[in-house]
Amino acid sequence: MEKIVVGLIGVLLGVLLNEYFRRNARIEKYSEKVFEKRLEVYESFSKEISLAASVISNLVDSEDFNAEQKKN
Repeated sequence: MEKIVVGLIGVLLGVLLNEYFRRNARIEKYSEKVFEKRLEVYESFSKEISLAASVISNLVDSEDFNAEQKKN
């Protein structure tokens, strides 16, 4: 009876350890791809914000428009 319990505990422990290491390997495998995709999105978002800031700055500094035109 004791051998059966030890065997079942060993199998259960083996399954849990296998799942743990498999998930860690999977996370490491895909984390680089996810990071690269997020970096691309953040870079494009940063460019859009920079462009919007320069447009607003040019509009505020421009003397071609009066205050009423700048509001619209």
